[in-house]
Amino acid sequence: MGEAVVQLKIAGQTYRVVTSASSEDLGRLAERVDDALRAVTPQGRQPAGEQALVLAAITLANELEEERSARLALEARYESKLRELLLQVEAALGVEPRSDVAATQDFPTQEFPTQEFPAEELPTTTTLQEVYASRRLRERGAVGSQG
Repeated sequence: MGEAVVQLKIAGQTYRVVTSASSEDLGRLAERVDDALRAVTPQGRQPAGEQALVLAAITLANELEEERSARLALEARYESKLRELLLQVEAALGVEPRSDVAATQDFPTQEFPTQEFPAEELPTTTTLQEVYASRRLRERGAVGSQG
């Protein structure tokens, strides 16, 4: 995509920006900055000056940091749950757990409910792909009716 000149309006000022980003994306971001400026400006006043810009930048940086922190915590929870599930699948298959999975299980997992399989539903296949395929087929009712 080539570069284009996009006009953005923030705090009543029009800015011309040369960019390769889409004008829709930049417009959305400019609206976000304008919202942040209005949030740090007393009601009834027009946002202006470096102080308002600095406060808006700090507000946006704080939001970014909070979102990043929440995302990292969620990734850690999902990684922990995935490790737990891999260990369960390997145990069900009778496969020796991989040391890199077992050794890195350092997140608490009690907050995640686990599903217990009745003995007749324990997978007898040898690969994870076969386990997942078999499970999907059972859920669709294509293999062995449960009734």
